[in-house]
Amino acid sequence: MLAASAFARMSATVTELAGEGFFPVSDVTEVVLEFWSAAHGVASLMLAKPGLPWGDDLALAEALMRSVCLGRASMGMLGTASGPCDARAWLSGQRAQKP
Repeated sequence: MLAASAFARMSATVTELAGEGFFPVSDVTEVVLEFWSAAHGVASLMLAKPGLPWGDDLALAEALMRSVCLGRASMGMLGTASGPCDARAWLSGQRAQKP
């Protein structure tokens, strides 16, 4: 049952992040499903294609999830009407502010 699974833990984490302003509260289910899909996608590929040079499975999966989470949080900060050019400009501005 999903209520007793990693899905529930992921949902609780995304709900907490939404409370901190990383995602709109109204998007929690959508964000959880995106993260859930990414996690299962990489796991499925690793199982289906064991001959590919995955390297450290856990490190790759963690890097993927970090990228998906940071990307989604960035989208939340940029707003729903933003596009790739907006994201690129915002990220460039962030890089310019880095000491």
